[in-house]
Amino acid sequence: MIYFGAHSTARPEEAEIRQTAQGEQIIYLRRNVVETQGDDDKGYSYDEAVFVLPDDRSGETVSSITANFAEWWAYAAHCHDKTPTADERISDLEDAVMTLTDLLFGGI
Repeated sequence: MIYFGAHSTARPEEAEIRQTAQGEQIIYLRRNVVETQGDDDKGYSYDEAVFVLPDDRSGETVSSITANFAEWWAYAAHCHDKTPTADERISDLEDAVMTLTDLLFGGI
C-alpha cells in the first residue's frame, strides 16, 4: 500500500524492515521527505510504501533494499495496484451477506 502525505515528528529512514509476531517482514519505504514547521514543533511529511517482503526474498536487508530503492518502490506500486477499491470491497461484502442470508434463512 502506498500512502501519500504520511507524517511523523522524527525524520524517517528511507527504508526499514520490521518483523511481525507471525514472522512476516514488513517493508517501509519513504521518499519525498519534506521538513514541515508547525506552531509548536517541526515534523516531516513524505510518501510511504508498506508491503510484506515476499518469502523468496527473505534474505533482503535494509542496505540491499536501499541500493535498489526504485525497483522496490515499483514493486510496492504493483502491490498497490492489486488492492481492491472501496466499491469492490463493498460489493464483495454485500455478496457475502447475501450468501450467508441464503444459508442461514433459506433466502428470505
